Amino acid sequence: MTSSPTDIPHAQAELLARQLDRLRIYVSHRLGPALARRVEPDDVVQETCARAWRELRDKPVSGEQALYGLLVTVARHVIVDLARAARARKRDGGVQLERSSWSRCGADDLAAVTAGPFTRAARSEEQQRLFDALRRLSPQHQRILLLRQFEQRSAREAAERLGITEGAAHALFRRALVAWAEAARLEKS
Repeated sequence: MTSSPTDIPHAQAELLARQLDRLRIYVSHRLGPALARRVEPDDVVQETCARAWRELRDKPVSGEQALYGLLVTVARHVIVDLARAARARKRDGGVQLERSSWSRCGADDLAAVTAGPFTRAARSEEQQRLFDALRRLSPQHQRILLLRQFEQRSAREAAERLGITEGAAHALFRRALVAWAEAARLEKS
């Protein structure tokens, strides 16, 4: 059975919606405390989705892993744009960082002005609990989880970035997952 061109955006939207929880944790972690004080992670996720949606119109991806890879790449670009806008605003003596100063998406790129499934999913209680648990982990555990779980780096790539052996990266990742699960359980009680 072949799908019509109108089915493709719907299918991609469903794939995109399934990636949002993981994307929000990634964005919240990558923003860092300074940028997080100036902009909501949900705004960055929304901007990421809007930019990714534009790219998907021209070049569809197949599979959840490929889509998540695209989302992470776009999110990194959004965060860089945000950081540049914040630095420029600081140089100019501005206090407030407005979305238009870092957003590249116009009104035509956004499907609705009300909270959609992306925002609703990102604000879920479970999402916040996992993020809070992640923030309580050691910096080394946070870094390995970010590299392996959210950026989808291989153990070899993570080891190179952390300056450890590949075997140590595997072990560190397993310990980090256990610590994150334990922290999430504590957060829940």
